[in-house]
Amino acid sequence: MSKQKNHKNLKTDKKSVTEIPHQFFAGIPCNEIQNKTPKKTPMNSEEYYRAIFEHTATANMILAEDTTVLFVNENFEKMMGYSKEEVENKMSWTSFVIKEDVEIMKQRHVIRRISPESVPSTYEFRGPTKTGEIRNFFLSVAMIPGTRNSVASLFDITEHKKAQEAVRHSEERFKDMARLLPETVFETDMNGRITFVNELSFTRFGYTPDDLEKGLYIQDVLAPQEHEHLQTVIQNVVRGERLALREYLARGRGTCGHQRISDRCFREEGP
Repeated sequence: MSKQKNHKNLKTDKKSVTEIPHQFFAGIPCNEIQNKTPKKTPMNSEEYYRAIFEHTATANMILAEDTTVLFVNENFEKMMGYSKEEVENKMSWTSFVIKEDVEIMKQRHVIRRISPESVPSTYEFRGPTKTGEIRNFFLSVAMIPGTRNSVASLFDITEHKKAQEAVRHSEERFKDMARLLPETVFETDMNGRITFVNELSFTRFGYTPDDLEKGLYIQDVLAPQEHEHLQTVIQNVVRGERLALREYLARGRGTCGHQRISDRCFREEGP
């Protein structure tokens, strides 16, 4: 396959991007071009598409069928640490993917040129920058109509991944401490399904980890006369209200007893 050396014209497979019909280029849809040689207007000029490619907030690449990186934009240079001169028509995109992830991505690269709809257009992977630092990326990729090339956009999600990991570690530390407390500690979702209890709770209420796995609800633990108030509590939590301590009549398997339970709940925001 011949490689384009002059990227000023931003051509792929001997076709200018202005000749590609009804394409979605670097995240911005273009009107269908009726003629093979359209008039140059601000909306279909080569400079227009080049400006989009260069100045979107993502790191962009145009990839050849043989995995050669044909073009990159300035954000790619900033993100990966390579200059355009080092990358364009010289490096394979596989150079920016760790070996554990590269095989599945190469398979998708091939299949995308045969049956684009059968492979994901977005996914995450890890890859090294020029300094060797391994970063986490979110990739969005699509074929350029009328060519064998694809356009890919990268988002660096490393800091987001670190934040998620920090939250996970924090939750694990909380659960480790809660398991050892000499009091009943439990966690439920917004439907009342119990998602975590400490060991003492199993002993106190007569349930088992298998019961929790099968599906155990706070309604199963509270006496029936407490259920109406429980619904009010859940509604208040959804509204973000802080709740005071209150005593509930709780029950285990076949028993009932007063338990001092705090419904000072909080709402955990989802992603």
